[in-house]
Amino acid sequence: MEQMVLTIIYWVIGVYIYLLKSKHIPFYVALLYIIGLPISSYFLSDIDNEEVGFIGFTFITSIQRSFIFVICIIEIVRKNAILKFRQILLVSVALVFYLIFWNIYHSLSFKNVYISTFVFFDIIPFLVYIRVNGKINPSLVLKFFYFVIVIEVIAVFFNLFGIYFYEASYRGLHNLTISKISGTFHRFNALSNYLTLILLFICLEYLTNRIISKPRYWVILIVITTIVILTGSRASLIFLVLSVFLSYFIFTSSYKKFLVVFAVLIVSVLFYFIIRNNINYDTSDAQNGLQRIIFGFAELFSKTEKSTVSISDGIFHFFLNESVLFGVGFDMTGVVLNSQFPDVIILMSDARFIFMIAQYGFLGLIFYVVFFLGVLSFMSRGLVSKDKKKLRIIFFLLSILTITESGLFDFNLFVLVSLYSFYLHKKSEIIVPQTQGN
Repeated sequence: MEQMVLTIIYWVIGVYIYLLKSKHIPFYVALLYIIGLPISSYFLSDIDNEEVGFIGFTFITSIQRSFIFVICIIEIVRKNAILKFRQILLVSVALVFYLIFWNIYHSLSFKNVYISTFVFFDIIPFLVYIRVNGKINPSLVLKFFYFVIVIEVIAVFFNLFGIYFYEASYRGLHNLTISKISGTFHRFNALSNYLTLILLFICLEYLTNRIISKPRYWVILIVITTIVILTGSRASLIFLVLSVFLSYFIFTSSYKKFLVVFAVLIVSVLFYFIIRNNINYDTSDAQNGLQRIIFGFAELFSKTEKSTVSISDGIFHFFLNESVLFGVGFDMTGVVLNSQFPDVIILMSDARFIFMIAQYGFLGLIFYVVFFLGVLSFMSRGLVSKDKKKLRIIFFLLSILTITESGLFDFNLFVLVSLYSFYLHKKSEIIVPQTQGN
């Protein structure tokens, strides 16, 4: 009952904003995740406390997907703009045909195809809407990023004093002894992934356009790095280091490149010795975020069977022996549970890359790669070389993140990428006429 009432409220607010100022719809959809998620958790009283975060997350993302999809269709019909997106529609249709064939090949319920096509609802409607509507002021995109950082800093401050918006959900795998820093998000990895992606955008703009002041940039870098360490997210920490490293290596002078490479090497060596000294610990022993990172990497070095990497490795080798071309075809509807790999659904979130290979095969992986390359090509069309390079860096790093997280398949991360790509297009529209006038 509570979910139905909340759904009606969120839709009414969304429609009102659309009728009043349609250019603010992308920010409304994004803020449903940042602000709507903790608000919703207070009204999900009929759900077990441990599951509130996860159920709230699935509830909010379903509203985000359905709302932006409906509004997107309305905008396309109003402006007759369907042909503008024939490129990504073509690669989408190709992927859908493969998924239908894959479903028949494995004799699965057709619902599996529907679940597998969430990637379209995660990427295309939001991207299409902001392009068709085209009214967003580019400065609002940066202000939105700053607003998110401020909101999460405030939420993390409360977390440090033991005040959480809901019990962080890790589907029964979370360690209750760890001080969980999750901000307004459903789990600490989600918070750290979100903030590190925003940091990547800010870092790219700081190094290329200098529209962000040096003091503000360094404050943001230090704050987000601190939060990532507090969350204990290893994947986000690697993502953060790679983001800063690649941004500086590609967009700065040789002298700064050398300094960054040297700094990363020194920190990596020190971190290696810290890990070696804690080789007898694993994440179950961690009491805070920093220990979770150190013990987690130590867990990886000691090759324990508890880690996501070990589970992924087992599934990958099983897949190699079973069906390399078309995948294993796990049933994701819950009708048939695979007893050999009970953690397969968890791997959809924690190790999506291995899951995709095992689930859809190398042929399916090729179709998904073509789909994302089509999206990247669409986002890059019309941009100057420097901005195209920025988007390639983002897609490359998100691909790295997909090894141990949802990465490219995360709806809310792609909301950020879509907003940033729109920002790049709008900035180029402002700069190019000025250059031509001179």
